[in-house]
Amino acid sequence: RKQQTQENKNRQQPEIYVRITLGNVILRTKISLSKNVCPSWNEDLIFVVAESFEGQLVLSVEDKVAPNKDELLGKCIIPLQDVEKRVCFSTPIGKWYSLEKEVVSEDGNNKVSKLNNKIHLRLSLDGGYHVLDELTHYSSDLK
Repeated sequence: RKQQTQENKNRQQPEIYVRITLGNVILRTKISLSKNVCPSWNEDLIFVVAESFEGQLVLSVEDKVAPNKDELLGKCIIPLQDVEKRVCFSTPIGKWYSLEKEVVSEDGNNKVSKLNNKIHLRLSLDGGYHVLDELTHYSSDLK
């Protein structure tokens, strides 16, 4: 406990970021520049998704409390079927998502608890992009 208390004293401000996982692909935002109780990000994270849209986004808000140590502040799971499919290139409609956190109860069992925290996201699935329609030499999504 002393070490944890010492780490907390050395911390100047929270270093909060968002990690999003889709299948085996993980992307994360930069650390929020707003160092208050309402962190914000204005970043686009782009995943390539197959047409069936059967996966889910696992979004977690985390605080970097020490080197190689991150604390989960809350997470939510968003099925791709619930994400807006855009045809035109207008700005997606924003939506609030509730964050949850798994906590250990006194009897040692894990349970999910709803938090009063929410995150505002603009999610969309943009159709009409087919990697295989492009020549390999000019492909914009070739690894």
